[in-house]
Amino acid sequence: SGPAINPAVKKPFFNLPPMTKGMLLTLIAVQFLLSFAVDPAMRFDLYNRFGFVPAAFTGGVPFTPLVLVTPLTYMLLHGGWMHLAMNGLMLMAFGAGVERWIGARRLLVFCVLCGIISAFVQLALGPRSLEPVIGASGALSGLFAAVLVMLNQMRSRAGMATARMLPLVIVWVLITVGSG
Repeated sequence: SGPAINPAVKKPFFNLPPMTKGMLLTLIAVQFLLSFAVDPAMRFDLYNRFGFVPAAFTGGVPFTPLVLVTPLTYMLLHGGWMHLAMNGLMLMAFGAGVERWIGARRLLVFCVLCGIISAFVQLALGPRSLEPVIGASGALSGLFAAVLVMLNQMRSRAGMATARMLPLVIVWVLITVGSG
């Protein structure tokens, strides 16, 4: 018969691939610093400096060179632990599968590009907005789209209909709109 299975050997609760795990730990580290290493006034200032403020790109506020990095930095900031928890769960759910599908480097590049595109969609929808956009939701929406493509390819190879993905899309839209 086959080798004996040792019940004492435990598998990790979260078996995340390395890039997904690294991205999640980075978001947690940034939130930890914002929550425990800076006072609320400084946190507010950091959100305004490193969040994506559409009006900074349309002349609504004075331009500074720092504005050019905000399409990247806004994704690292979250409005609290609950905001991070929601995005972290979505990152684990979508990032792990996408990373296994396309690889770690491509996952990182894809997430960054989705986040940048999301920032500029926000700019197009509210060009005069002074409110800083923060969070990784735009990048995560891109990951969700990648999961849909991945599932569609898998279903096509298996000869299955793809119409069953519509409920997933509806749930994602409801979650995204509901969480604001």
